[in-house]
Amino acid sequence: MPSAIGPCTCSISSSFLSTKCLGSHPLPSGGFCLQPSPPHNVDGTLYGLGDALVKQGKFRQTKLVYESIRRVPAYPTWPYKDLIDFRLNNMESLQAKFVSDSGCVDVQEPAMLFQSSIACTCCHATCR
Repeated sequence: MPSAIGPCTCSISSSFLSTKCLGSHPLPSGGFCLQPSPPHNVDGTLYGLGDALVKQGKFRQTKLVYESIRRVPAYPTWPYKDLIDFRLNNMESLQAKFVSDSGCVDVQEPAMLFQSSIACTCCHATCR
């Protein structure tokens, strides 16, 4: 059994994953981790927290949270690094969009993490 700490040694193919989980976003090149502690758990959790703060209009706190993701040890291998700069540069327009979205998983991107096409892979992606 793979260790919950250290590099992920498990992955499954994209054909195994539900399209509801991945949406239209391609599977990261390294696969999808099924360990109890996903390799990007901290990155993804902070990303989701930042999105919730954006929706509330708490931009100062949002900036601290999004920028903290860059200090997570697993950040160099996180496949969604480019999304952080987008979020930081568009907080006010994202707030309006997040507030007006339906709360369903069929909203248009960019969407809050848990409504987005990367909801699962944001934490569970592996890059080898």
